[in-house]
Amino acid sequence: DAFKEKLNDPIKRELLKASGWLDRGLQYKYNSIGFRGPELDVDTPHFCAFGASVTGGTAIGYDQIYSTVVGEQLGLTCYNFGVPGGSDSTSFRYALTYLPKLKPKFVVFQQTFPHQQSCLAVLQL
Repeated sequence: DAFKEKLNDPIKRELLKASGWLDRGLQYKYNSIGFRGPELDVDTPHFCAFGASVTGGTAIGYDQIYSTVVGEQLGLTCYNFGVPGGSDSTSFRYALTYLPKLKPKFVVFQQTFPHQQSCLAVLQL
């Protein structure tokens, strides 16, 4: 595990400590379909976020994920469909699957780097 390897290096360990990474108690919790966040409920006022690692909240606490913060500020639940290491194509396929069922108030689509893009289209509900 790369994190444990860095802990063995005194300089890197000190950098991790100074950055607050050693006392975070970071935990990942997933819903029943494998995404970070609450269980899906069409009756709960919500929006959806699709994207890759940033949307999925890689290496940060759930309360620090941008979509969680936006949801709290707007008083809406966010259904986070972030796929760490995913592509726009992956996100788009999840959007095609879940948006017609969920009918969110709005959608956030975090676009990835150009080398991870293979298809994008406008989805009209």
